[in-house]
This record gives sequence, C-alpha cells and structure tokens, in this order.
Amino acid sequence: MTGLPGVSRPETFFFQASDMFTLSCSSIRADRLASAVVLALALMTCGEKTLAEPPPVPDVLKLLPRETPKPRYGVPVPKRISGRVARKSDGGSAGMANVSVTDGYSVVKTDRQGRFSIVPDPNAVFLYLTRPSGHDVVGDWYKPLSAEVDFVVQPVEADENDFTFIHVTDTHVSRNRRSLVGLSRFVREANALSPAPRFVVNSGDLLDLNKALLSKPASGHADFRNYVGIMNHLKMPHYNVAGDHTDSSYRLEQFPRGDHRCGKALYWEYLGPHFFSFEYGKIHFVSVDFGYHLGQRKIRVNGKNLDYPTNRVQPIHVKWLRQ
Repeated sequence: MTGLPGVSRPETFFFQASDMFTLSCSSIRADRLASAVVLALALMTCGEKTLAEPPPVPDVLKLLPRETPKPRYGVPVPKRISGRVARKSDGGSAGMANVSVTDGYSVVKTDRQGRFSIVPDPNAVFLYLTRPSGHDVVGDWYKPLSAEVDFVVQPVEADENDFTFIHVTDTHVSRNRRSLVGLSRFVREANALSPAPRFVVNSGDLLDLNKALLSKPASGHADFRNYVGIMNHLKMPHYNVAGDHTDSSYRLEQFPRGDHRCGKALYWEYLGPHFFSFEYGKIHFVSVDFGYHLGQRKIRVNGKNLDYPTNRVQPIHVKWLRQ
C-alpha cells in the first residue's frame, strides 16, 4: 500500500497491504496520524476488514497416529494357516497367483486361485505378503496369526518401469525437539517434490534407543509414537528397516536375551515385521535386521560390562532370505 492521502512518506510505516485486504474508501483525511492505532481506527471507520497474519507453520508436525495390527501374545501359533490373495479390479475380484506369503521364516506362493497354505514357525508373530509389482495392498499387508488369513491387492495406474524413491537414514528420532523438527522438515520437503517419489525407505536407526536395551519401555513407546506420528504425514508409502537403535526393553521378560526376537516387540507393534520385502517394477527390495540380542557380546561402558547386540544375520533368517 502506498502512502495514504494526507500522510507524509516517512509516516507510511504501518504495513503493506498486498493481498491482505483492499481499501475501498475514496479518501481518508488524516493530517497527523501519530500511530498505527489511529490508522486502525480510520480503517474501521471505513468499514474495512483487516485479515490477520496467517499463523506460523509449527516446527513439529502434529502427530498423526494410526491403528496397526498387533501380535497376539500368549496365543498358541496355529498348526497351519490358509488363506487367499484376491486381486481387486473394476470388474470384481479374483484370486492372484504367484504372490509370496510368509511368516518371516518360510515363504509360500499362491496358486492360480490365489490360495495358499503355510505351516508357521513356532516363533512367528505375523503373516504377511510381499507387495507384487504393479499392485498395492488394500488394507494391512501384515496380520496377526490365525487359522485363516486373507489379503487383497489392486492394480496401480502408475508406470513402475520409470520411478524415483527417497532413501533416508539415521533419523535418530527421540523426544529431543531437534530430531522432531528435522523429521517434520523432511516430510514437508518430501511431500513437496515434483514429480512425487513413489515411496520412502528409511534404512536404519529410525530412533535413538539405547543399544544395550537400557531405555525404559515408556521411553520407547514415546519415541515410536513421535516417529510414526510424523512419518504418517507422508503422501507416499514408507518402508522402515529395523536396527539396534529401534530395539527396546519392552516385553524383555517374554523375549529375553538369547531369543532372536529379543528387543523387537515394540517395533512389531508400531511398524510390523522386522524382516520383509516388497517388489516395485523389476526390483525386489528386502529389509534385513542384523541385530540380535543373544547375550554373546559385552562392551565395557563407564566401568560396566553391557550386553550389546550381535550384528550378524543368524542362520534362521539366512534361510528365509534364500527363499
């Protein structure tokens, strides 16, 4: 806004109107406006409405929680699990063949009708599928164990022969505000990219939990809530690789050191299986968690011998990878 009639140039310090409002008064007689308050009163006299400045964008995104499938702790593992993978389309749905279904220990393929049958490992906690190229999973891609488990997929419109995705790592999210600001900024920038990336992969150290499982379960819950609550703002899918900084003392009595599942329960509850794969275009992506709390590795820290994870993929998961 240029100087108002009757107001000398040095006194036109009030604000620049630009798109904030329009001034429709034919004239304002004010020879000696002494302050912005007087100007405001003059504008009110003209019946004009001044719009307030837009509120600043918060540094940290508001947490966006989502309900996720949970393991059925204490429930016996079924002797056999059967199910079907259906392919949804405009014409209805039909079974989809050759889709990989796994419990994290063995892998089976669906038949021509989309049916499958698998004998789950006693240590299994989820049944899940590998996203097949050219399709998205409708609903949850992993589910708690039960005698009957079904999945639904549907074709995607996007060409998967030419695509981009984002690889991010070491976000180290905690209750430290700096980490939350950084992750929020990443999500905003990822959502603003054009063309939009198809998905995001965070390849490890999502959180900053203690490697020796010294972090309290409550701390682990808070950090996972922060991480997923911010990442859920992404406009594209995100895949998360488990690691030693996402391991927690949560349910340590149920999965003690020496159990290859030790430290993983909190990851399961917020992000699902810690070994998984998905296909996109002609690429098969595999997520591998190589940290195991077996009680076999001691590191002296501040005069104390602490149990640190053994960073080597164990034979039980090497077998899964070879399938």
